[in-house]
Amino acid sequence: MEPMYTILDEDSDSDTAKIRLDVDPYKGILYHYNTIQLGDEKEDGSVPLKYTYDIDFWPDSVDESHAKSAKLEKLMGDIVVAIIIEKENETRNNDTIISD
Repeated sequence: MEPMYTILDEDSDSDTAKIRLDVDPYKGILYHYNTIQLGDEKEDGSVPLKYTYDIDFWPDSVDESHAKSAKLEKLMGDIVVAIIIEKENETRNNDTIISD
């Protein structure tokens, strides 16, 4: 399965890493998140994730009609959730448990 994105830490001139999208029709878009926060809890108990981002590079090969599309927004939301889960799992795996 083709990866959806690549994190480019070394290429970032912002406070957060740049993300390159690696799936069509968004392949080559480069962006970074500005803010990521939890929204207010909904009646069903779910808590939405809110984020802002900036596009750093939009390749000529990607149709500009995709800018601010619901599918692109969903992909970026899925990616930020995946990154958060991955980092949480890394933290848990690095924790040592001492037992008597």
